[in-house]
Amino acid sequence: TFLDRSAQGFRMDPRRPARGFVRIRFEIDPSGSVQKYRVLEASSDLHARKAEEIVSGLRLPPPPDGGFAAEQSFNFR
Repeated sequence: TFLDRSAQGFRMDPRRPARGFVRIRFEIDPSGSVQKYRVLEASSDLHARKAEEIVSGLRLPPPPDGGFAAEQSFNFR
């Protein structure tokens, strides 16, 4: 739901970047917080910063098996 709310806010932001994409890797710690993240690929620095902003704000329930790592792609339209 956080990503849904972030996407809705992003669509309403007049400063949003033009079309583009980002692929980002991030780690969630046992408490459900983002421990670290790294942009793997991006169409521009602006897109990369926006994806970092979204991922760094994630707060998830504690994962059942402790932490985990994931990759996520963002397509900006």
